[in-house]
Amino acid sequence: MAARTPVDQLKALSVKQSDRVNGSAGANGTAKGDAAEASGGESDDDADEHAPEATAAVTGGRAKKKKNKKKKPKKKAPTVQTDPPSVLISQLFPNDSYPKGEEVNYKDDNSYRTTNEEKRHLDNINSDFLSDYRQAAETHRQVRQWAQKTIKPGQTLTEIANGIEDSVRRLVGHDGLSEGDAIVAGMGFPTGLNLDEIAAHYSPNAGCKKVLQQNNVMKVDIGVHVNGRIVDSAFTMAFDPMYDNLLAAVKDATNTGVREAGIDVRLGELGGYIQETMESYECEINGTTYPIKPIGNITGHTILPYSIHGTKSVPAVKTNDTTKMEEGDVFAIETFGSTGNGRCHAEGECSHYALNSDAPKVDLRVLSAKSLLSTIKKNFSTIPFCRRYLDRLGQEKYLLGLNNLVKSGIVEDYPPLLDKKGSYTAQFEHELTVSTTTTTLGEPKGATMDNFMNMTKEAGHTPEIHRLIDLHAVYNDAMDGQLILAPINLQEPGKRIFDSGTADGTQLHGVRSSLSAQHHYFGSDIEAELFPAQLDGITYFQQSFQEPRPAELRSTFDPVHVRGSLAGSSPKRPVEVIRNLASPPKPGG
Repeated sequence: MAARTPVDQLKALSVKQSDRVNGSAGANGTAKGDAAEASGGESDDDADEHAPEATAAVTGGRAKKKKNKKKKPKKKAPTVQTDPPSVLISQLFPNDSYPKGEEVNYKDDNSYRTTNEEKRHLDNINSDFLSDYRQAAETHRQVRQWAQKTIKPGQTLTEIANGIEDSVRRLVGHDGLSEGDAIVAGMGFPTGLNLDEIAAHYSPNAGCKKVLQQNNVMKVDIGVHVNGRIVDSAFTMAFDPMYDNLLAAVKDATNTGVREAGIDVRLGELGGYIQETMESYECEINGTTYPIKPIGNITGHTILPYSIHGTKSVPAVKTNDTTKMEEGDVFAIETFGSTGNGRCHAEGECSHYALNSDAPKVDLRVLSAKSLLSTIKKNFSTIPFCRRYLDRLGQEKYLLGLNNLVKSGIVEDYPPLLDKKGSYTAQFEHELTVSTTTTTLGEPKGATMDNFMNMTKEAGHTPEIHRLIDLHAVYNDAMDGQLILAPINLQEPGKRIFDSGTADGTQLHGVRSSLSAQHHYFGSDIEAELFPAQLDGITYFQQSFQEPRPAELRSTFDPVHVRGSLAGSSPKRPVEVIRNLASPPKPGG
């Protein structure tokens, strides 16, 4: 959720922790057993076995024998997500084993922070508080991916917003309908669905008839919180390729902000890096070429517990702000690009509101304002909300009271922010935590290789081994058994044959069985647990293709086999991974 410039100084609100969520929390704060039951655990039919023996009916002086009921098998808890998402994240990742976010190592003068063992130890000691973030982040990732797959032109904005928000509530197990439930976990702020020149803070109110069109550029801004730890991330969708450069400019600028962030980085200088990246792009729309301008008066921001806008701002342009990023800061790095003026103004019907944590004491004389204030405090605290959320709680005729709270300074309103009419804007946003040794993205690694391997480890590696065996069979069949097509004389013995990402060596076994000459076989993989337990004449070593190959592995092999690596190259740039993958072959290999 974007911050306006300047950002008001907000105080962190101390929230009672008696209702904290953990990995065993279920819907509306129920215990783990209740959550399993609600998600398809034991059937109520099993209750009969605990009931006292029924008194036998007497017919002709003899008791009828009670028939033994066959016990129904227990339903297994789901282990994969549904479509649309509905399975609790805490159920998919038991014991708080939520995926970690991407870690971006420090570089240059700060590189010692990554390698210093003492600092890494301090990070591990202080990592417990990240559990809430990771649960919120995994929720965000799964809902975001579902939204990106399902949002299509022709849908109403209300339909899109409700689909996203209902999914979030299902995944954290809190529907927000009982008093205080939305404060425990749920939406971190109203879903922003901002079309074209609207850059931020638009969410459909009741009665909204807007329909997503093929030629729209829509910013989708989603917030998820668990125990007040808010994950704030956004993306832009366009259905016409003529907007591609606009989206690419803003995505690149946001990634630059993430890459350059870290302890002691000055925020004004960080804005300069973002500005330089974004302004290097231009976009042709309907025959007219537009320079891409960063929107200078919407900023990224720190995030505090239960407070979406903290005390520090991350500009998208170079400024004289010498404020530094500090250890423990949680930042939303969000950039907005525009084909218009690069400045936004507030205009239109407001949907976003939030209770001020340092609101003044005011003698409210409007009765509806007093009643509404009590509802807001009990159901949202300082988490931003929108009119639809009040509608869900059964509030009626509240606009007079809401406007009175805004005028009194008790509630802050966040009207839509627009560039000039007819322009197009885009937004991308990531959240990160600044730690002693790395900056860690709030979002899980998603398609990165490390995260993929963590998932296979949790599954015992067997499904991954079977997948690779099947894949090898497909390759072998498609290539008529000739697994190496490189122009190398493999009838001459002594060649050094290398397989990157070898797993259990299936590919190397296939190559060896197809050749009569004796050769030396080597295989590497990021996960040593995939290597066969028994010696098989192949030399295995653990190494990630995301890291530079050690000297003894460079320019030393004849044929080198690589498959499917670029798909797992994130967060490294593909060019870095390609350089690593290309280093093992001998010259001419």
